[in-house]
Amino acid sequence: MKEIRSGRLLRLAAYLDKIPPRKFDFSSVWRPTECGSVGCAIGYTPKVFPNLIKRKRCDTYQNRIYYHICIDNEVIDFVTAGMKLFNLSSSESECLFSSFQTVMPWNTKIVTEDATPKEVAESIRNFVKWRRNNPEWMRY
Repeated sequence: MKEIRSGRLLRLAAYLDKIPPRKFDFSSVWRPTECGSVGCAIGYTPKVFPNLIKRKRCDTYQNRIYYHICIDNEVIDFVTAGMKLFNLSSSESECLFSSFQTVMPWNTKIVTEDATPKEVAESIRNFVKWRRNNPEWMRY
């Protein structure tokens, strides 16, 4: 079994540290707003890894524009993006890149939909550190 791509995860965390909270929405992959675009952690991956993942406009619904995330021109969801970019299991990707209503083993608090980019970055760094000591956790 391959190891997670901790270097990529830490690079994403460092990028998230620089994003103003008003440009971050942990409940939406990527969408335009009146003050510019906002996105979640996976929504920013095309800026951090432009040669690996792309963002493609897909639809407008209730005056909101929605985007797909694509790898090799294949439309994927945020869980699959986390799996492919960072070599995570589906469970790890979902736990790391969505708001869970429970404290995960690597965090001391719940990461909710209203999490700031710094809080999500901290969760990613905590996961990388914790995962080094728990290599087989949720590898399904």
